[in-house]
Amino acid sequence: MPSSVAVLTALTFQKAGSVSPTDLQDFPRVFLQIVAGGPDASPETRGSDRTMPYRRGQIFGPRRANRLVIELDGWVSGEGNDEVEQRADTAIARQEMFALFDTEAGEGTLSVMTEDGTVWEASAYVELFLPDAMPKVPTHCGISVRLVAIDPPNWTAVGS
Repeated sequence: MPSSVAVLTALTFQKAGSVSPTDLQDFPRVFLQIVAGGPDASPETRGSDRTMPYRRGQIFGPRRANRLVIELDGWVSGEGNDEVEQRADTAIARQEMFALFDTEAGEGTLSVMTEDGTVWEASAYVELFLPDAMPKVPTHCGISVRLVAIDPPNWTAVGS
């Protein structure tokens, strides 16, 4: 696993059923970054350890990791020669993000490359997609996304 200070150099998300991944750091139009649950994070462990009675004594049943919450935060910003074109492009980019992070779409694949060249992937479903309701600047819209990795609840290095 990379250290907690690993710099992420690329971030993509491939929605279930899509042909190719979408670049989430397509600056200056779209920029999302992982703010929690990155490749160095540990999955949540819920519940409690149990000892279950059995015919010949007792069997210990330890808790197991069962979910990893990955949070993305960033923005979309329209491009164009004037404010009208920028507003229109911002609306289009926001709709593209709505379609990409559809909470009904099933599991997708989040992929990140760290500065050492390692590519990490996590299969996760979208739990929450939250754009700014009323952006202060109409040509710029903040976005927050919460993804949940369940099976397996961790990142895996591609090619290992």
